[in-house]
Amino acid sequence: MHAPWHPLLFYPHAAPSRLHLCAVRRPGDRPPAPARSFAAHWAQRCEASWRRAFLLFGLGIPCLFANLVVAAWIKFHESMPARAVTTAVLAAGLAAMGLSRKWTAHILETERRELVCRALWGS
Repeated sequence: MHAPWHPLLFYPHAAPSRLHLCAVRRPGDRPPAPARSFAAHWAQRCEASWRRAFLLFGLGIPCLFANLVVAAWIKFHESMPARAVTTAVLAAGLAAMGLSRKWTAHILETERRELVCRALWGS
């Protein structure tokens, strides 16, 4: 037979309120719910930064493509077909990205709606 479990055996430095939780809880019990949800924390502290980062990332891709076109024109200054192919490929990529921009608004709106619902109703 083993000695009964006591919270001071494992948590000698714990605050009395934590010791009380350890003494009251039994194995299999659900842990206490946090006072603030992750959705509320994200909405208040992280959402604006994430949106700004997403916007700047979206603006950075066309800038990268423009730099690659200029680099290709400099690198392949003697070969017009190479410059044309590089420019065409990057223009097609930019056009494809422009067509997929509709998903950006959808992603941002869906994310915002879900965060508001979680923050208000905690689901």
